[in-house]
Amino acid sequence: MREPSRTLRSLAWTCIAALAVTAAVAGTIEPGQERVVRGRLSAVNPAARVVVVEVPMGDAELTVGVTLDTAVRPLKAGKELLLTELGVGQPVELRYQRRGDRLIGVQLRVLR
Repeated sequence: MREPSRTLRSLAWTCIAALAVTAAVAGTIEPGQERVVRGRLSAVNPAARVVVVEVPMGDAELTVGVTLDTAVRPLKAGKELLLTELGVGQPVELRYQRRGDRLIGVQLRVLR
């Protein structure tokens, strides 16, 4: 059996860390409440429908990791994209809400 690549391991740890941070941040969002953030994609896992966005916050960054709702189709200039077409570093706008103890992405737009 082949050992996972360094990139795959790095992506997995990034997603785990982002989801851990998300769990902490989720406590500040009431169930059903929506938030909108703009930042850059730092990780994308199309199979799990997980995206991680780094949001500039003054001198620091907020890491927001969400599972995209199954109905969400990323948009770029009004056209639908596949999750596999998203890339790390792309500027995005993410609309998400808290459902139970999870953050769920309800809209994702690529900004350029």
